[in-house]
Amino acid sequence: MKFFSRFGLVGTVTTMTILILMASLGAVAWVISGSIAARIGEQAIAGQNTSLRTAATIVERDLPGTVVTWGKDGNVERIVAAAIPKEFAVHDMIDSVGRMTGQTATIFAWDGESKDFWRRTTNIIKPDGKRAVGTALGQAGAVYPVVTKGQTYRGEAVILDVPYYTIYQPIFSPAGDVIGILYAGVRAAEIDGMAHQMAWAIGITALVVLLAATVLVVLIARRIMGPLPQLTAVADAMASGRLDVKVPHKDLRNEIGALARALDVFRDSALQKIDLERQAAENAALGEQERTEREAAKARETLGIQQAVDALAGGLQRLSEGDLTVRLDQSFEGGLDRLRNDFNHSVEKLNGTLAQLRTETHGIEASSGEMRSASEDLSKRTEQQAASLEETSAALDEITATVRSASAKADEAALLTQSTRQSTEKLEPCRLRGGRCHGPDRGRIGRDLEDHQRHRRNRLPNQPSGAECRCRGGPRG
Repeated sequence: MKFFSRFGLVGTVTTMTILILMASLGAVAWVISGSIAARIGEQAIAGQNTSLRTAATIVERDLPGTVVTWGKDGNVERIVAAAIPKEFAVHDMIDSVGRMTGQTATIFAWDGESKDFWRRTTNIIKPDGKRAVGTALGQAGAVYPVVTKGQTYRGEAVILDVPYYTIYQPIFSPAGDVIGILYAGVRAAEIDGMAHQMAWAIGITALVVLLAATVLVVLIARRIMGPLPQLTAVADAMASGRLDVKVPHKDLRNEIGALARALDVFRDSALQKIDLERQAAENAALGEQERTEREAAKARETLGIQQAVDALAGGLQRLSEGDLTVRLDQSFEGGLDRLRNDFNHSVEKLNGTLAQLRTETHGIEASSGEMRSASEDLSKRTEQQAASLEETSAALDEITATVRSASAKADEAALLTQSTRQSTEKLEPCRLRGGRCHGPDRGRIGRDLEDHQRHRRNRLPNQPSGAECRCRGGPRG
């Protein structure tokens, strides 16, 4: 876009329109030429098929032993011949094909010695004016490898240094061997000439259309976009400060008219801006005067505030030093005098509060002395009670030890009683007389009784409480 901005808008639009038109016409011409070339190629193929069908029909009719197989589309599918003559006395058969189709036709025969196909009859004329009979197909061309495989060749081929659009149909023997070729073709120059002629016609037509379109585009562009340079000049004049210019083309109803009306609005806005700037300058001067007056009043107000602040600061400093007699006697400006009255009232109230607090402090000190004396008496009584509790605890410890000793002795007495009862139960079967047992075991039983009595006296805890008395030989009556 920066590149195009170097040129005028009208010229740029005109040039770009012409270039786009040229490109469009070129693309259309190219597509049409390609389509025509493809169509000519299709017609050439269709003509080749027609020529081949005509030649095959005449050969089948005039060459004995020839059978043509036709495909579903009506074209030649296969040609079978018993043999191809090595020499044709007359060429009426091939000439009739040329007269009917208007194209060239040839019958080739296979030569086993040279391994090539040779023209036996043809309507192709050599440069010397004679028929091209007796000339070989040639093994180096594109046709030979295709036909020797038994396939049909279609395409461009050079025959005697002349390009042709050709079709070569193999001729088979009854055994299936390729013994010849039936050819039909047209000079490539004729097809190419038609294509070139159509291309020239299309090119000339496109050129004429382009020239006519260029003239129309230039005229229309100048007619439609011609006012733009005029509006550009008006805009430049307005930008330089000349607002007395007249804006043209405001009556147009397209974008150019809208642009002209916008420029006119811009001119009116610029005039209004100048008027507003003049009024603004006057208002600025008046505002400056009012600002000066406001600043003076503000300075006076600031001075009054500063004086009030200084007075309050001095009073607060004396108050912080403990001077409760401080008072502010000088009046303040405006509503600030209320602060002075509030300060004086606060100091007076603080003074009364501190006096009352001093009186109450003396009473609290007297009460504190009484409480301290009572606390000392209570402490002494508490120490005495603690000593009594210690003595009681020691007595309780002695009582506990005595109880434990009595309990242990009771346990020993119970154990001794149980031991005595068991000894007595064991001595019941024996008959005691004077403390002795009569019978065979009286000596042992007597000793057991003595041991039992000794045990009771000595309180041996680990010794049995009595000895079992057993009389040997049984009791005595």
